[in-house]
Amino acid sequence: MSHSSLILPAPPERYPWRRRWLGTIEYWVAQMLFWGLLAVFMISTNDADPKKTETEAEVRLAIVVVVCIGVAITHLLRIGMLALRARVRSWLTFFGGASLLNLALALAYMGTLWWLGAVFAAEAMLEPDGLPPTLGDYLKGVGFFFALLSVWTGFYLGYCCYRGYREGVIDRLRLQAAVKEAELRTLKAQVNPHFLFNSLNTLRSMLPAELDRPREAVTLLAELLRATLTLGERATVSVTEELETVRNYLALEQLRFEQRLRVQAHVDSAASHLPVPPFLLQTLVENAVKFGVGSRREGGEVTYEVMLCDAILLLRVTNSGRLGAKSESTGLGLANARARLLHLFGPEASLTLAQASADLVVAEARIPVPVSITPST
Repeated sequence: MSHSSLILPAPPERYPWRRRWLGTIEYWVAQMLFWGLLAVFMISTNDADPKKTETEAEVRLAIVVVVCIGVAITHLLRIGMLALRARVRSWLTFFGGASLLNLALALAYMGTLWWLGAVFAAEAMLEPDGLPPTLGDYLKGVGFFFALLSVWTGFYLGYCCYRGYREGVIDRLRLQAAVKEAELRTLKAQVNPHFLFNSLNTLRSMLPAELDRPREAVTLLAELLRATLTLGERATVSVTEELETVRNYLALEQLRFEQRLRVQAHVDSAASHLPVPPFLLQTLVENAVKFGVGSRREGGEVTYEVMLCDAILLLRVTNSGRLGAKSESTGLGLANARARLLHLFGPEASLTLAQASADLVVAEARIPVPVSITPST
């Protein structure tokens, strides 16, 4: 299920288990404020009641019990709300589920209070005429706590909407900063490109014809530079164009590593026309070569795959090696790739890097494909 289709999405990356089960400092401040105000209201109401029969100590103890159970109940309500937010895709279903959750917790809340009263304060539970409370009294209590929990739910959802809006603004600002930074790097790379091309052509012409490998290296480098200057200006390129860049890069690196670099490719022809961010697959392959082959004396194997699976374009690169090994990687390339995927394809697109086995690292990019451009079967 995609995050974009959820109501107030609560993905695991923003709600890890500790935050999901324990809550944040802001959440507990809101809890204490809500129940503290309710306790003050209950105390003032009781003090103004001329018919009260309980002592002040008994009233204070009862209010403390009500508040403590209320905090526990609303904390369970928050966990239930997070579960709803992670699964429900329509407002109608969401409010229906929230209402049922509020009703169930109100029944449990009132039932707990009645049980505690029957066990520890049976006389205080009696009506003024000496009769025990009725089912109607119980249902009135349930209705009151249902309304109270509904108010709490409203405040909670309002805060979630505000926080989601604020985080959305922050994400957009971060993305804009990343785009500006990428544009600046592109401008720096494009300083006098004709001079760079002319220099490479001059260098190639100076190499003797019998030096095939150096001449091929310069040619491949010129092709990569051409791709950087032309494809880099576009928001997306076709898979075919991206694969050409990847092949030129790998051919250049195989001149360098020779037998230490072993390459396998699996490409689904049905995906050849689909759009991808320029240099996305090339970045994954470059990381695989740099950190999975270049850092190992015996070299390693790099496999890249391009597949179309259920309206998802899958770009997968596997290489020998281990994550966490000492390297000079800053993670900037992957961070920029994730930012571009989010900007171009929305939150349904993803880029992950994982240790698949003891000596195998897998980088995987998933890009949603619009139904209008998905090839028919």
